[in-house]
Amino acid sequence: MAFLNRVVQSVAVGWGAIGDWRALYLSFLYPVRDFLGFLTWAGSSASRTFSGAERAIGSARAEESFLRIGRQRARWERSCSLD
Repeated sequence: MAFLNRVVQSVAVGWGAIGDWRALYLSFLYPVRDFLGFLTWAGSSASRTFSGAERAIGSARAEESFLRIGRQRARWERSCSLD
């Protein structure tokens, strides 16, 4: 059902609103693109490392950075409180 919904959406927007005739016969690619995007997202979420442009950060190091930022924010919020 979701596949059909995305195909109809592709035709409605691509051909109906924009007037691109290729949307009529290539409409099946829209849900395929969505599925490939989901696989990419799922694969990146399952990984234990985060990749940057030239480096990879282990998840423990990244978690440490997030905790440090959280502690800094908590200190800032305490300093701004009106107690």
